[in-house]
Amino acid sequence: MKRLLSLLTASVALLFMACSDDQQSPKPQPEDPTPEQPTPDVPAPEQGAQVGDYFYADGSYSTLLDEGKECIGLIFWLGDPTTTDPTLKREHPECTHGLVMALHHNSSAWQSLFWKSEARVSAWLEQQPELAYELPLLNNQEASIGKICGYNNTRAIELYNAAPENSTWPVEAVQFAHEYSQRVEAPTSTSGWYIPSPKELSLMCSGECEGNIYDLSTKMIERRTLLNERLKALSGINSLPGNLHWSSAEFDDQGVDAVVGWQVAISVLFSEGDVSVSFKDYGSAFVRPVLAF
Repeated sequence: MKRLLSLLTASVALLFMACSDDQQSPKPQPEDPTPEQPTPDVPAPEQGAQVGDYFYADGSYSTLLDEGKECIGLIFWLGDPTTTDPTLKREHPECTHGLVMALHHNSSAWQSLFWKSEARVSAWLEQQPELAYELPLLNNQEASIGKICGYNNTRAIELYNAAPENSTWPVEAVQFAHEYSQRVEAPTSTSGWYIPSPKELSLMCSGECEGNIYDLSTKMIERRTLLNERLKALSGINSLPGNLHWSSAEFDDQGVDAVVGWQVAISVLFSEGDVSVSFKDYGSAFVRPVLAF
């Protein structure tokens, strides 16, 4: 009888253990008929702007030319141009990324009939009540000629050109900037086209350089060379020539040569990078607009 009970107890125990194992052991899961696919490579977003990038009519830019967009210029400098141009900062505070040069230029005098006015543009501007702009008048000291201020200068000279008493002797260089704006519309996110200051022209031709740009003693055209390489990809666009280019600034001789001083404006020779002055009625210099973005 004891032997029978022992066998019965053992059988029940084995049956209990088997049932317990069935409850605790997970059932194998069927294989996923659609296994996870590897994540495709996603192109990295366009990096920040670079000097030489193509700038488009929609305000975008790229290092590789996008044939599907209208290219209107090349980025030639990166930085915040509002730092030294208070008018640009007031009217376009968003334009803190850099400068773009236009793809075209015009051959023009700065002010062909300046001699009839018998005075500087800046002299007329000084007489205007509550003038909202700084004078487009720079001397050869680094603190003056080394400023990015072409937007301010252009806006001030536009005021001069608009006055009826100056209609006989307008500043043609700035007139071209206005005409160019009608032909090549600038993005609303930019400053619009204007005539560069001497510093902006120097950046376009020579790039950043140490010291006073008025005292450059060696040939510096590295930036112009780089930009010309980038222009080669654009059909029908000529290279950036080595000619004399007009800035938007008159020259303040500070009394050194008052007879000649009012007759000249500051220019940059792009074959050398040399910053100097030229008589305002010299008609073979080039005018190339720029914009801030």
